[in-house]
Amino acid sequence: RYCYDITSYKRTMVDVCAWKLNLPAKAKLKLGEMLDFVNQNQRDLLKSAENSLSMELEKAKFLETQKTINAHQQLLVTKKLDSIQKKYKASITTITLMDFFDSKATKKSAQDRTLLKSIKQNTEIEMEKYNLLEQTKLEIKLATLQHEEKVIFRKLN
Repeated sequence: RYCYDITSYKRTMVDVCAWKLNLPAKAKLKLGEMLDFVNQNQRDLLKSAENSLSMELEKAKFLETQKTINAHQQLLVTKKLDSIQKKYKASITTITLMDFFDSKATKKSAQDRTLLKSIKQNTEIEMEKYNLLEQTKLEIKLATLQHEEKVIFRKLN
């Protein structure tokens, strides 16, 4: 056995090291205290390594959850953005058609004019609801989610 073998029984280690070094009794006691301290630190380091490993696993689990949530949110925002863009384009087409019918139709009854006016007003309300500002907000939200996804992937690797 060597003096630096800390896995051995403490008393034997102290005796072996003291015998090899020919130490007095006081020094043997000090050596025993030092070896106790080293053994305790090693046990503490092992416990902290176990805690560190569990923290890493917890972190990985959290990041995986965040990745899933982020992907779901991106999907929802993308669908909503596509829907708003389609409705906005449809509203523009409808208003254009209503203007065309209004300008070309020479024989219009009061009922036709009221119908055209009603359709045009409803379409303008829908355009205000799905305006470019709302589209821009969703585009920004989507870009933010995509950036967050990149950060999550970086943290996972």
